[in-house]
Amino acid sequence: MDKAQKKAMAAAFLEKKKIGGIFAVECDRTNRRLILSSPDIDGMKGRFSFAKQTDSCLFPKLAEDWKEYGGVAFHLHILDTLEKKKDQTDAEFHEDIRTLLAMEIEKHDANSLY
Repeated sequence: MDKAQKKAMAAAFLEKKKIGGIFAVECDRTNRRLILSSPDIDGMKGRFSFAKQTDSCLFPKLAEDWKEYGGVAFHLHILDTLEKKKDQTDAEFHEDIRTLLAMEIEKHDANSLY
């Protein structure tokens, strides 16, 4: 790969839109869910997929049920996404995601959440 190709690939990577969001990890045996946020929703999907393949729990709140039922009992659902604006700082983007998370958690009965 020559220098021009490397430069083009780096520019394309930096131009990639940053998508954050709210997601739920749900246990199909207990019907309870853990609702969380991430500034990189695609990265979270990849980490969760790897955790299921290796049967290793990413989230301490789920550890007891994960150990009892295994990773096959858990599923990740994307609840909402948010694209980072070009003029938005990382701190502003994270705050917007935290606001979305609080709004999503309010929609659910506390007994159905981890």
